[in-house]
Amino acid sequence: MGAGEHGGPLADVRNALDTLADLDRLYRESLTAADRHSALRQSVARLIESGVVDVAWVGESGVGPGLTIGVTAGTRTDVLADLPVPAGSGLTGKVYEHTTLDWVDEYVTSSAITHDFDQHIQIEGIRRLIAVPIVQDGHTLGVLAAGARKAGAFGDRVIEQVVAAASSAAFAVTAAERARHAAELAVHEERRRVAVELHDSVGALLYAIGIGLRGLREPAAARSDVAERITALEDQATRASRFLRDALRALHASPTELALSAAVQAECRSLEERTGLRTHVITLGDLPPLGRERLGPITRAVREALRNVEKHANAQSVAVTISAGEDEVVIAVTDDGSGFHPDPANAGIGLASSADSLAAVGGTLDVQANPDGGTRWRARIPR
Repeated sequence: MGAGEHGGPLADVRNALDTLADLDRLYRESLTAADRHSALRQSVARLIESGVVDVAWVGESGVGPGLTIGVTAGTRTDVLADLPVPAGSGLTGKVYEHTTLDWVDEYVTSSAITHDFDQHIQIEGIRRLIAVPIVQDGHTLGVLAAGARKAGAFGDRVIEQVVAAASSAAFAVTAAERARHAAELAVHEERRRVAVELHDSVGALLYAIGIGLRGLREPAAARSDVAERITALEDQATRASRFLRDALRALHASPTELALSAAVQAECRSLEERTGLRTHVITLGDLPPLGRERLGPITRAVREALRNVEKHANAQSVAVTISAGEDEVVIAVTDDGSGFHPDPANAGIGLASSADSLAAVGGTLDVQANPDGGTRWRARIPR
């Protein structure tokens, strides 16, 4: 066993790769366990577990003037999942617009609200509904709505518990976002430390190899075979140096530049855990940094695409490709299922909602059946 197998620059590279694998896992877990979506899901689940209401959801604020129902609990169907709610529409939209608690004891006959969502409410069998704004530091994060399927009126105890759940949700979101930010910074700093170590060890070694090879060129000029081998080694050292520079740039990438890939991987992991469906995420090119105002709609659109695969495709596997060009980022979700049959009567609200969400950040959506089977869902978002 040679000395190089015990330590030195090659060992530094192996250690760095192991460290990077741990860092990527840590970062993905921080996105899943310490984000506002997970915090809201836990708050809604606890409210249902208390038994004071039958069904609950959170309309989350994002791009544009309205909400998107991103978290539900106690529902019988998926009609509310990712449902867009314009400000002022229904009880949830009304409370969001006025930032004031409100409730109705007979939803479908109430004259105090619009009735844009009567069909959704009736499908879920909801009779009465209460909604409370989720507010933190003067900023409205969304609206918590809770409903009962039996006729009657909300008592003070129920109202107090729903208000307490909304306050808890606001606190949990703030705490989760702070924890996420701390985890991102910790991962970023560790990546930078690994980059410095690689630069100092492997980078110095490659530089020394290049200098040494150039020093051997003149004495070896008389033997063409030796000169050719030295030239080949110089080319390899040059390529290795270029690869190292690319790796160092990736290591120095900020958490916001990694967020899209990590968020998509989290959605794919969730699909695998629910269904056992094989998923693959492929990232091509250096992704641009994305703020929450862009990352949220994009992630919701990918989530809807994966749900469509789960519900309709009868697929064995799905691949998500994220590629970055000079002017745009393209996200493609491709499955090997039964294909897509565009029927406006059965298109559902999810696809239209995804297109609207992407349009709000300047993006477009295209869904087509692949000639050899399966469906290709493709979103284009300007950089």
